[in-house]
Amino acid sequence: MKYCRRPSPLPLLGSVLLLSLAVPGGCAADAPDRFGIYTADLSGDNVQTVVADAERELTHPRVSHNGQWITFTRYNDKGPDGCAREAGGYADTEIMIVRVDGTGLQSVVAPKPGVLAANSSWLPDDSGLVFLSTDNPQRLPQIMTVDLASRTLARLPAPAGAVVSDPHVVGNLVVFPAFLPGRPGPLWIMTRDGSAARQLTYPPLSGWDDSGNCPPGDYDPRIAPDGTRVAFMRPYQQGWHSLVVDVATGQEHDLSGPGDIDGTPDWSGDGTKLILWHVNLANLAETGVYTMNPDGTGREMVPLPRGYQHGHPGFFPGDALSPAARIVYDAELYPGLP
Repeated sequence: MKYCRRPSPLPLLGSVLLLSLAVPGGCAADAPDRFGIYTADLSGDNVQTVVADAERELTHPRVSHNGQWITFTRYNDKGPDGCAREAGGYADTEIMIVRVDGTGLQSVVAPKPGVLAANSSWLPDDSGLVFLSTDNPQRLPQIMTVDLASRTLARLPAPAGAVVSDPHVVGNLVVFPAFLPGRPGPLWIMTRDGSAARQLTYPPLSGWDDSGNCPPGDYDPRIAPDGTRVAFMRPYQQGWHSLVVDVATGQEHDLSGPGDIDGTPDWSGDGTKLILWHVNLANLAETGVYTMNPDGTGREMVPLPRGYQHGHPGFFPGDALSPAARIVYDAELYPGLP
């Protein structure tokens, strides 16, 4: 199975409207900040560009527990327009790190032709990263870690025969989607040595997005700081929903109402809030980054600069929840987007 090509929010709008919103001329045009990683306060103030790129999309930014570094995925396989985007596939991706102030940019896991290296996040002590890789003879996605001091790679064991995705670690727990032929891909949870592995979610057998972008299943899981809950996204026919599942009981709560399109939920450092992207196809001005309570109440938009498609938001893990709490997100320039 090829790794899932998850659509970002705007492709839901259709190619004609996308062209009207995009920077003219494709990636040959002069738009040095077409793709970027940004930080801001939860109030929407103090927006800072950490790193920008004219041709290569930058996604899945995550801040280290000490608040000093950001890891993210960079795409290098360019399409006909000269842009390397997630929608074009995960070939030649690489794992990057950069200081929060934008200095020290470096490739931790360098790109290889046809190989995926993506969706990194920090190990609990910030000594390394956990990420997804197909750098093996079978080209199957595996959960890997990289030690930042030695650049040594190691594999985290997963259930035999499963095609895995999107790992996240909190303490000694690892959560990840696991896909088996002919079945929707549930989340699995285990300890970091591979023991106590068990299925956590049981996705329904019908009602899936049938666009062919992703096989049925659950994606982008994030464990709450206390390890008791996991937030994740699931593609229904009307679009992505965000959900929370209780680790002990398996009880799920769908945070998205009828007509809502929500994705990539992540936890605040104290576990009291989620942050995610939201799409309103009827009113694009309401599309953006939102916070909410873990029960789905209390939605509030983060007032970030318009004219961008915002994605993969996350909190700085150590910040107390307040208007001054810092967030990180990626964005692509769409000047026509309200």
